[in-house]
Amino acid sequence: MAAKVPALVVMLLAATALAGCAPWVTVMPSGTGVGAAPKVRDCRIDFFRTKVERPYEEFAALRVAGSTWDGPEDLQEAMRTKACELGADAVFVTQEFLETETAGVVHRTMNGVAIRYRDVGPANAPPR
Repeated sequence: MAAKVPALVVMLLAATALAGCAPWVTVMPSGTGVGAAPKVRDCRIDFFRTKVERPYEEFAALRVAGSTWDGPEDLQEAMRTKACELGADAVFVTQEFLETETAGVVHRTMNGVAIRYRDVGPANAPPR
C-alpha cells in the first residue's frame, strides 16, 4: 500500500518550486559611500544602454539571474524592483541579456549599475 502525502506538504513543495523560478538580483556596493534612501517598490527607474546624458554617481553593481522561464522583460523588471529598493534613479545596463546552458538548464543573466543623478534633490525633486 502506497503512503499518502498530505495535501499541505504537496502545496508547500509546489510553492517552493515556483518561488525558485523567479529571477534573483545580486547587489555589490561600489564602495564609494554613495547611496540613496529606498523608494517605493513600483517606482520609475530609467534604463540606459548607451549613454547617460545627466551627471550621475554609481553606487552599486547589479546582476540579475534567471532560468529557462525568465525572459529579458522579467530580468529587467527584477532589476527595476531592486533598484527602487536601493533608491536608484536609473540603471545603466552593462550586459543586456546573456544566455548559457549547463546540463540542459538555461541560465539567463543581465548586469547593470545602479546610479543616482547628481542634479536631483533628496526627495527626488525634478532636475534644476
